[in-house]
Amino acid sequence: MSNKMIERVAESIWSAMIFGDPKEPLVKQDEQIKNHYKNVAKATIEAMREPTEVMVKAGYDEADGSHLWREVWKVMIDEALKDD
Repeated sequence: MSNKMIERVAESIWSAMIFGDPKEPLVKQDEQIKNHYKNVAKATIEAMREPTEVMVKAGYDEADGSHLWREVWKVMIDEALKDD
């Protein structure tokens, strides 16, 4: 199974940038540009590894007081960061 989260986030960042031409997707750019946006995407995903207090409360409430959700969250983020 291929990990597409990094590419998905990189494409989203590319599309949101003021100089990113929506008619020219990131996948059509040269390798240096693609690698730059993949690195930005990885940093963005890594920043999400530790949830905010609001996320903690929402996860705790949704899991009926179980703290297991926090470990599941981290495993999911770690999987998204694998470069397959």
